[in-house]
Amino acid sequence: MKLKLYIAALCFLGLLLINNHLWGLTETSEARYAEISKEMFENNTLAHPTLLGIYHYHKPPFTYQITTIGYQLFGVNEFGARFFLQISFLIQIILVYLIAFRLFPIKKTALIAALLYASSPIAIMASKNLTTDSYLTTWVLLSIYSWLQAKSKHPYYTFLFYGAIAMGFLTKGPLVLLPVLLFIGSWKLIKKEKPTFNGYHIIGLLIFFGLTSIWYVKIIMENPKILDYFIKDQLVQRVVSKNAFNRGKPFWFYLVLMPLVALPWLPFIGYLTGKKFKASIAKRNEKSILIIATLAIILLFSIFKTKLIFYILPCFPLLAILGASIFTEATDKQLEVFNKVSIIYGSLIGVAFIVLPFFPSLISIPLWVPIIYLVVFGISIYFSKTKELVYRGVLTTLGIAITLLIIAPSVLSKNEETSNSMKPIANFINSIDKGHQLYIFNDLLPSLQFYTNQKIVTLNNGHNLTQREVQFQKDETYKTHLFDLTLQEDIDRLKTNYSNTKRIIVVKTKRGIPEELSFLTENLPYKKTFKKWTVYYE
Repeated sequence: MKLKLYIAALCFLGLLLINNHLWGLTETSEARYAEISKEMFENNTLAHPTLLGIYHYHKPPFTYQITTIGYQLFGVNEFGARFFLQISFLIQIILVYLIAFRLFPIKKTALIAALLYASSPIAIMASKNLTTDSYLTTWVLLSIYSWLQAKSKHPYYTFLFYGAIAMGFLTKGPLVLLPVLLFIGSWKLIKKEKPTFNGYHIIGLLIFFGLTSIWYVKIIMENPKILDYFIKDQLVQRVVSKNAFNRGKPFWFYLVLMPLVALPWLPFIGYLTGKKFKASIAKRNEKSILIIATLAIILLFSIFKTKLIFYILPCFPLLAILGASIFTEATDKQLEVFNKVSIIYGSLIGVAFIVLPFFPSLISIPLWVPIIYLVVFGISIYFSKTKELVYRGVLTTLGIAITLLIIAPSVLSKNEETSNSMKPIANFINSIDKGHQLYIFNDLLPSLQFYTNQKIVTLNNGHNLTQREVQFQKDETYKTHLFDLTLQEDIDRLKTNYSNTKRIIVVKTKRGIPEELSFLTENLPYKKTFKKWTVYYE
């Protein structure tokens, strides 16, 4: 059985990695992380992240550092940027299996939990989009697993628990504590256990502070203002200010999106849980711990003002484990319903792939895509029918996920502008560039620097993305590549050399350039229009 699982894990990793380079980096988050990692790689400065030459302390450095290893192994490209995300996702699936088996010591339950999580659209999307969230989820799961193992007469796992928390701190700061402490708190509440503290915890805390101090203490000692920046701007503002980083969302944001990003199993599990909610909580068992922990995480993150769907990614492994425990106790009738729901869900996706090629103005779908999808989807349905009823809907859902993993890279590569990738524009700029200076008007487009290998000049005209944090700069050399066009002195500074420089300027078409800044496109006789962007050049 173990050999089969290892082979299945390697095959799934192969599916995750195949064609992982076909589509370009997407703006803004993935391109930002990729470019910061590139600058760290090229400048060999693992402690001080920079974005377009300006210090960028929004996040701790782990994600950038591990991405630089990807660049060392595979080159500075999309595959190198995304490589370790796939490893991280596979580790998450294994940890889901181990945690599920620890909570519900039945191999069937553990396997179903792993399969459900592996087929979750949100988990797959996170593994294909370079941000901190997938890595953070790995550390959260490793922390929970280590804590459970330490409780189960393996106290040395306490050291791994604190080590994993420390790595979470080096990935996304104190946010790693929220899902971990809410899970532990739910366990203590349900089991009526008192907090414990012993010599293992003392050593564990030393491990935690030893690992985190490698970076935090170093940079705070170099610049004490960074501590205040971390606490006020990066922590407090994200919690209390809806305008922070332009990510304010209403309270119900996660409640609406969560069922959509874990189709089709999460809505079904939610329905079955709701039917027996009071009874499940009253049992005060592992299932009730998972229910309380996930509800607490969702509630807390819903209260926070800034929201992105990947922020609550650590919820989904717990929900997959909860779902597996419910599936193994479900009636045959309920399992048959879920099996039909899975087939209908997959069929609707198939219909969409068949119809969309007739609407090329919306999206470009190669003609072979619906054929491949229907063939693989059909095979997954046939294969699932040979298994136990409890596995059928789950395997059908996994078949859908595997099919999308196969075809999604090609679809994305045909629709890069639609998916917010600047790679086609960068390729055009590279084809015409003969010593031009590249200017970006009122937007932050780090992927253009990533792809063109030249330092771009950002022209800030008030857009929130172009508001850079320059308080940690040691001098004003950054002003060579950053102009604030809301200030007359910067306009004058730009005009000094602008007209005498061979230049290319990229502008978002719907925004355009204000009349008072029309000098930006003077003497640029040519332009190339893309879906969202216009490139002026000479």
